[in-house]
Amino acid sequence: MAEINIDQVREGMPVYDMLDRNIGAITEVCRDVPNVGMTVGIGYIRVEQSVPTGEKILDIPFTQILEVLPDKVVVELNPDRVAAHYQQVVPELPHEQDIRPESA
Repeated sequence: MAEINIDQVREGMPVYDMLDRNIGAITEVCRDVPNVGMTVGIGYIRVEQSVPTGEKILDIPFTQILEVLPDKVVVELNPDRVAAHYQQVVPELPHEQDIRPESA
């Protein structure tokens, strides 16, 4: 496997799996190691994925990045190595409408 240059990975880049399915977009490139759940010494990319119930945040270790192209990042999405966090989206209340009685 070719060496990946993490410096080419930027926030906003789309992320795809090996089957060229869009997973989401990078919201953060974390070079600092998280406290739990990942191998010591490995950073990760935080990817936001839209799901029907809200947002799913994936923390994908650098070791799961297969390829960095100019227009996307390709990852191996191994559920055992990816930390997923769910955020429920609270729908916004509709703006109050100016209700006026109809003139007769």
